[in-house]
Amino acid sequence: MDLDEFEEQLGTFSFYKIFILVSCIFAIFAGSWTPFTSVYYNAVPDHRCRLPYFEDNTTCVNKSEENFTSLAIPPGDSCHRYIYNSTDCLISGNLSCLTNASANGIVRCDNGFHYDDSYFEETVATEWNLLCDRSLLNSFVTSLLFVGIFFGSPPAGYVVDWFGRRTALLVLSVGLMASGIGCTFAPTFAVYCVFRFIEGSTCVPLVGAIFSYANEVAGRSLRSTVGTIIMFTTSISHTILPAVAYVLRDWRDLNLASALLPLAFIITWPFIPETPKWLLMKGKEEEARKVLNRYAKSRGKTLNEDDWQKVLDTEKKKMESISTRSHLTDLFRRPFTRIVSLVVLFDWFAVNCVFYGLVLNAGSLSGDPYVNGVLNGATEIIAVIVYGAVNKKYGAKVCIILGMLCSGSLCLVAMIAAEIDSTSETALQVVRWVSITGKLFATVSFYATYQYTNDVFPVITRGKAMALASSFARVGSIIIPFILEVQSDSIWVTQAILGFLGLSAGLATLIMPQTSSKVATTTLQEAEKGYRVNMKWIAKFIKNKRSTNENADERKVQIEYLDVETNNNNTIFTNHVTKL
Repeated sequence: MDLDEFEEQLGTFSFYKIFILVSCIFAIFAGSWTPFTSVYYNAVPDHRCRLPYFEDNTTCVNKSEENFTSLAIPPGDSCHRYIYNSTDCLISGNLSCLTNASANGIVRCDNGFHYDDSYFEETVATEWNLLCDRSLLNSFVTSLLFVGIFFGSPPAGYVVDWFGRRTALLVLSVGLMASGIGCTFAPTFAVYCVFRFIEGSTCVPLVGAIFSYANEVAGRSLRSTVGTIIMFTTSISHTILPAVAYVLRDWRDLNLASALLPLAFIITWPFIPETPKWLLMKGKEEEARKVLNRYAKSRGKTLNEDDWQKVLDTEKKKMESISTRSHLTDLFRRPFTRIVSLVVLFDWFAVNCVFYGLVLNAGSLSGDPYVNGVLNGATEIIAVIVYGAVNKKYGAKVCIILGMLCSGSLCLVAMIAAEIDSTSETALQVVRWVSITGKLFATVSFYATYQYTNDVFPVITRGKAMALASSFARVGSIIIPFILEVQSDSIWVTQAILGFLGLSAGLATLIMPQTSSKVATTTLQEAEKGYRVNMKWIAKFIKNKRSTNENADERKVQIEYLDVETNNNNTIFTNHVTKL
């Protein structure tokens, strides 16, 4: 009897476990919407040069926004103004000083900027004027959050494994709240960047640690349910964020509200236990027994000492069996494993580029940015349902192909619509709705990559594959703000890049083997043989001499590996999501 079976015997459902999982939901909310806040923190509203004399003068005759901007601002240029003599304007008291201003040439905005406050009272971009020749700084600080995620995830994984899931959750929650408060009261842009980096290094690792903790607490029979609940929770948090941003239109107010979200989890933290699985892994048998006893009491049961001893014996044997070491290079030594690894890495890179590209681009779409944000969040809720249905019947591979081909194609449709006519309301609405729909399909692929990576690699290299794939994903999310920056000069370039990546990832995944969470390989040799059997297109181009015994082994693997049961009950984001 192993630990999972023992917990099933005690009963997986109880009010105590519900309390634990509700506490986890507080932390999920805190960590999951932080990367999405950049849409509102770094928004750049419509703007123009601030005009000397006219901005603060209330006596000027014929003064109106349309009148003096048409005379003082070059058409379609928000970074320059015409040169004029403000003293002449003061003497004349009207707009006559601007009559021939266009003949005097232009100058960069030397008196600051005037911002349209219809949607935003203050953003990071408007407070520190991160636009025009400083616009790269706005992309930089957006990218910096993902750089923090990139560098924060590995050490967070060590904290989770070395010091325990419960301790890691507290450290990451406190770190997220402290860095968020630091961002809120940052006096300078440089200080804000430092705290934003720290915020990134804690937000996504917190979500990863929560996934690991919640799945270990839930027990075997509830893991798929908990995974689905967490997916819905993250989607709901992304849908609620625009509504909160609508009320709190100053970025510092919104940042403070976000920073205080972990407080609910921190308050409940003293009442949640460490997971028995981690305690047994660290040899803390008595502490694990106490936690399990609390589980039992919440169900009105008592621990059976004989069964408990069987659990200890079984878990010790499991730990002894996990003595074989693997290396990162094992992912690239064998021909089929190498192909699988390269395609998976490219999938993670492309999926994250397309997903976060469409997320961060929501602020540039036509219409109300808050409505667009709600629609973008709602697509994730629909995507969870679509992913669950398709994955259950056809598997994670089909989800990746479907999601990437559809999202990539829709990005290209948006590119064509924008190129044909970037000014008409009809074209802008086409781009808007096509982009939002593309986000839905990108989300399906986003969820599927986790499940597929977990299933396609053997147990011995699964953790390393997940960690390496996550690193490639972070590279994609780090560069995407700069790709979006290009569209200020060339509208079609960004959508073309996203479309190309989506289509390429979808087509590349066609050659990959089908997988099942119920049929898992253990060793590298077994996985290589399984790939050879299921990647027949590639096998035609890779010749390798095999002995009679190897052929016999292959037939055996074929029987087992082709028995693909894709009814995996949506068990995504489980054991290895801490490598996020």
